[in-house]
Amino acid sequence: MENKKTCTVCGRVFPATAEFFHRHGGGELRAQCKECHCAQKRRYRQENLEKVKERNAKYRANNHEKEVERWKRYREENADSIRLKKRQYWIDNLDANHERQRRYREQNAELVRAQKRLYRKANIEDARERDRRYRKSHKVQRRIWESARRARKRSAPGSYTVADIERQYQAQKGKCYYCGMKVGKQYHIDHVVPLSRGGSNSPENVVIACPDCNFGKNNKLPHEWAAGGRLL
Repeated sequence: MENKKTCTVCGRVFPATAEFFHRHGGGELRAQCKECHCAQKRRYRQENLEKVKERNAKYRANNHEKEVERWKRYREENADSIRLKKRQYWIDNLDANHERQRRYREQNAELVRAQKRLYRKANIEDARERDRRYRKSHKVQRRIWESARRARKRSAPGSYTVADIERQYQAQKGKCYYCGMKVGKQYHIDHVVPLSRGGSNSPENVVIACPDCNFGKNNKLPHEWAAGGRLL
């Protein structure tokens, strides 16, 4: 017949096993059930928080190597559950985590750049492959960056975004600004007044053009390129 044990706190009767009762250092079962014992420890910690923190800090300082090994072993034995907890915490605190990362990057800009350079140097092939994938999936953003770089070199004012290009695409109904042909996804971003001729890099000076018209116009002004049909 299975031995029974009564909890001295809640009065409930449980099987006298380690499943329901913690053990003392000597091996015998405690008088309180696990639930009551844990609740008692939580109350004590809440009522003596500073004392518990001081005692824990002192223990960790005197048993540093032992604690490091214990946590290392815990992480190895519970790797999957730790990953799940971290992922769930990130999802539950998404905005706060993004804001914290943004502040860190701003406050440690030089360090972040140095770390990125070191990582790229140590993982050059992975970095190149990631760059190729990014360029392939962010063609419009690449064109904007290239345009901004050329504008900076010529001290041209203004800038535009992906949203500006999308609005211009809709305004032109997906057609080339010059020849009126449908461009689909194979379009270029053209400055009506070229940057090399004093044009700005603002949205008002940017249109959607097919590759043939963009290459044909090159750095001409609208009135210099009759084939474009935009004699301004």
